[in-house]
Amino acid sequence: MESKRHTMILLWLLWLVVSTALVIAFRPKILRSIEESGVPDMMEQQNETKRDLGYRSVDACFVDASGSFRLFPIRQRMLGGDVYHDALEALLAGPDETAIGEGAATYIAKGTVLNGCTLREGALFISLSKDFLASPDIKKAYLQLQKTATDFPQVDSVVLLINGEPYQLQT
Repeated sequence: MESKRHTMILLWLLWLVVSTALVIAFRPKILRSIEESGVPDMMEQQNETKRDLGYRSVDACFVDASGSFRLFPIRQRMLGGDVYHDALEALLAGPDETAIGEGAATYIAKGTVLNGCTLREGALFISLSKDFLASPDIKKAYLQLQKTATDFPQVDSVVLLINGEPYQLQT
């Protein structure tokens, strides 16, 4: 009976050591998987909502004073059902006062409306009004959309739709 008890204790200790070794060995992959899942972002969104009901912080890509594209943090009312929608709405609204103070500007035509966006298998489908086509530099305007969308780890690519129809940039 005593040897059975010792065997059980040894097996339990062996399980503990092997489990700990596996966690240590695969920790970077586990952490990367958790980050890519989007769960930390969703938890942060919930915390923000509790702190300031009805508002969300998003990043939108604008052109800074040096002519470089960069993400600017924008705090705005929650307009859509998800953070992608709100980030795109912030982008289309143009830079806020804080971003303008840092030299931010946009190439996206004023009046462009977000008709909708959907994330499917890593691709964010973005449907905009035809006003987008009046952007002074359509390639740079598209780059703003792309950089805003791909800031999210879940988004690998962007599919642009104009009034629901696929749109390809002319190269």
